[in-house]
Amino acid sequence: MEVKIFPVSLGVDQAYILKGRGTVMVDGGAPGKLKCFLREMDRIQIPPDEIRMIILTHGHWDHIGSASDIQMISGAKIAMHEEEKSWLEKPVKAMPPGACLWGRVFGGFLKFFLRWIHITPARVAVSLGNGDYSLHEYGIPGRIIHTPGHSHGSVSILLDSGDAFVGETWQ
Repeated sequence: MEVKIFPVSLGVDQAYILKGRGTVMVDGGAPGKLKCFLREMDRIQIPPDEIRMIILTHGHWDHIGSASDIQMISGAKIAMHEEEKSWLEKPVKAMPPGACLWGRVFGGFLKFFLRWIHITPARVAVSLGNGDYSLHEYGIPGRIIHTPGHSHGSVSILLDSGDAFVGETWQ
């Protein structure tokens, strides 16, 4: 089965809509991007209520920031690794120390600004573990795999076609 891939701009990050027999979303963008989301969904001509799952690749603010708003509009389940789900449910604005000089400098800069970023909490309905999670029941031929690195709870989406979605890879 072919999966159509639609990039959706939601602030500083790119999210994706994957449409096969069903529809899922990869990442939730920065906070306050609901209007952008609705505009993008209108552009690609997919009603928001077709989205059955929002897969959050990791718990950083720029990937989970609008997930709650999008979930409320779409009714989709939110899926996130169990190690980071509290980052959305509480929410926690985590910024772990970088592994290299650039990561430490950039992380320090971001920590300063995180105090002004508001993330609306949301319930994570699908708590992902370290094993694979099939997307076939959501109409997408592929799976979610645990890929720690950027953060301990990072996940990637691997479609049966070989296409992959990785939230971020730098540390």
